[in-house]
Amino acid sequence: MINNWIKIAFRNFAKNKLAAFINIFGLTIGMVGVILTILYWKDELSYNQWNPEKDNVYQVVHQMDDGDIWSSGTIPEGPKLKEKFPEITDYLYLDWMTGALVESNGKSTYLNGLLSTTSNFFDFFPFEFTEGSAKGILNDLQSVAISQEWKNQLFSETSALGKTIKIEGKDYIVKGVYQNNFNSSEQPDAVIPFNWNELWNNYSTAWGNYSYKLYIKLKPGSISPELLKKFNHEIVYINQVIPYSKEGGMTPEQYIEKYGNTEILLDKLSDMRLFSQGDGGTIGKGNVSLLYIMTGLSIVILLLSCVNFINLSTANALKRAKEVGVRKALGAKRKNVVLQFILESFILCLFAFVLALALSEILLPYFNEYFNKSLELKFGSMLLYLAMILAVVVLISGLFPALYLSKFQPLKVLKGNFSRSKSGVWVRNGLMGFQFFISAFFFVGGLVVYMQVHYMMNRDLGFKADQTAVVYMNNYKDTTRYEKYELLKHTFKNIKGVEEISSGMRVPGYMSNNSSNLMYLEKSVQATSCAMDYNFLDLMNVKLVSGRKLSPEIASDSTQNILVNETLVKKLGVKDPIGLEVKSGMNDQTFKIVGVVQDFFVEGFRREINPTIFFHWKTVNWQRGNLSAVLFKINPETTESTLNEIEKRWKTQVEPGYPFKYSFIDQQFVRTYDQYKKQKNIFFILTTVVVLIALLGLFGLVSFIIEQRMREISIRKVLGADSGDIVKMFSKTYVVIASISVTLSIPVTYYLMQKWLENFVYRIELPWWPFLLAFIVIILLTLLVVSIRSLRATRNNPVDYLKYE
Repeated sequence: MINNWIKIAFRNFAKNKLAAFINIFGLTIGMVGVILTILYWKDELSYNQWNPEKDNVYQVVHQMDDGDIWSSGTIPEGPKLKEKFPEITDYLYLDWMTGALVESNGKSTYLNGLLSTTSNFFDFFPFEFTEGSAKGILNDLQSVAISQEWKNQLFSETSALGKTIKIEGKDYIVKGVYQNNFNSSEQPDAVIPFNWNELWNNYSTAWGNYSYKLYIKLKPGSISPELLKKFNHEIVYINQVIPYSKEGGMTPEQYIEKYGNTEILLDKLSDMRLFSQGDGGTIGKGNVSLLYIMTGLSIVILLLSCVNFINLSTANALKRAKEVGVRKALGAKRKNVVLQFILESFILCLFAFVLALALSEILLPYFNEYFNKSLELKFGSMLLYLAMILAVVVLISGLFPALYLSKFQPLKVLKGNFSRSKSGVWVRNGLMGFQFFISAFFFVGGLVVYMQVHYMMNRDLGFKADQTAVVYMNNYKDTTRYEKYELLKHTFKNIKGVEEISSGMRVPGYMSNNSSNLMYLEKSVQATSCAMDYNFLDLMNVKLVSGRKLSPEIASDSTQNILVNETLVKKLGVKDPIGLEVKSGMNDQTFKIVGVVQDFFVEGFRREINPTIFFHWKTVNWQRGNLSAVLFKINPETTESTLNEIEKRWKTQVEPGYPFKYSFIDQQFVRTYDQYKKQKNIFFILTTVVVLIALLGLFGLVSFIIEQRMREISIRKVLGADSGDIVKMFSKTYVVIASISVTLSIPVTYYLMQKWLENFVYRIELPWWPFLLAFIVIILLTLLVVSIRSLRATRNNPVDYLKYE
């Protein structure tokens, strides 16, 4: 029996090649999208799942009064939390150093991934050790644990235990080698211990210095909203608000009203990658919104393909009616007929599924490159998901047509009384309307995403840094950075093609935040600090709104005077800030405002431009240690040779042994909205796919219906109907369906795209014309598809369909 059903299935596929092609094409594309999305989800959800402490460890983050989230803590915070709350069993501090110059066996090399931490790091992140043991490994300040990757680079095949390496000029003894080839929020390649006594002596009372990442470990099941409230009361209110309010001669309530309040938040390690409130750890936060978009779109495309399958199967009902009638007359039960048609659906879906696996494997390298991933399609680990995909597709696409086709009554069918069911027509029209609905959404959504990305790429950014390269210093411990900068500023300016040299903290596309409270009378504003050279703003063509810029000719411009941006002026609530004195919380220093500069973008379009003060490096001495970015204005005619000479001198005169890292500022800023460019490209591809699947389904459905009504068409032609009348007859229904569906999609599309635009502080206003354009285009495409198929039908000879009447 099964063999017979299979033969009938393939015979039916051969007789209806167009329907088989449309179904296989749509299902293949739909399943490819779902498979790749599942791979992405699996990888993102795997972060920290290897860690046995994942449900007990939390990153401490702080929400400031202005809404900013700081993923760091203060030095006294961890010990105080453990002292006050028995629910906390331990705390961990981290200070990432990124790369470091490492010397071993007389060779010097620059290696990435260096982490300085408290001695209990491996209690929080218990990586597997291949040499040595994690127990007590960082108790000695001369100890270092290195990853297998560092070990392979430094010691090749020999054991690393007990070997001495020099990191940033200091000797360390290798006490262990560990594997870190897991997806982890903190994934260092080498770990060295803090000098905790020194840190505590320097920062034990520095409640406002958020400089280190802080993790805490809680007893299982102890986390609760009530515990968080206690954290904020005991740590923030008792240790910060009350002392600072007393110092300022005000009540705690007045202090909070004036300066705002800080709130402690906790990010659970197991959820940090996708659902953290902070930065998601040093590895970074995953893009959960992109994942949701990919998931929704891939499911929708698969549903559209299933809709095509259902539509074409039910439209083909007349051809299969007599087959069903004969089978039932010969004793077949309805469940046998249902199973037969489900088997046919399974064969078609299985073929599409195999094609989808092959196509996924082909596309995976491009997918990985596009999303910066290293995903692999491993059949074993994906078996359950793949089986579920196939089962769901077979169930959705096969069950309804099987039930519909199996309900035919043999007596009516064999007598020739069978005709098209009105309910079947309504179902097909409803499903076709669903396809038009989704197509309209994708069409409008794609246009809106394109317009927002185009707006971001073409908006006035407040700066113009053409041909400006920024070179980054690597050695974070170098206390002579500023002196080196002053020296290179004089020696590098004679390089052919270098037009100007400067430096500053707020370089567009480079996230270097340093902020403090700024007081004017009774007004308090959290302001971002930008230490800079005198010509920093001029080099980037930032406009002066009022007052003057800083000058090396005026002594007070390197001791007291500052510039502010327009946003800070608005926050202070003053009309003319020139000459006003403000007090900074950095070191209780008083500044005098001498100029206002135009707002310019640094961090992209998702956040508001920060209130910012600009001052020379010498104005706040300790800020010189933050000097990292050196800017070079380069003549476009000598770009390559100039950069080569800068690199040559940089490696010999500025940072010998360190890598030379640079980028152009305009290209660097573009990367701040790179994910939205990807969303634009995804929408374009998927809009094309969705509309194509819908039009193919429409073409196939119209083809079936026309084939069923060829005798009617022939009679109409004999009676004098021309081609236009016949095209109009078939087009009318689908134009009405398309019109209703696109109209119904407008409020849903408007709402969803408005929510998407709310991700951006600086965004376009949602226009009306994309909705009108979607309506026009979909109606025209519908007319085109129906007309092409109808005109082909009118060219047939009526005699071929009437000679048996």
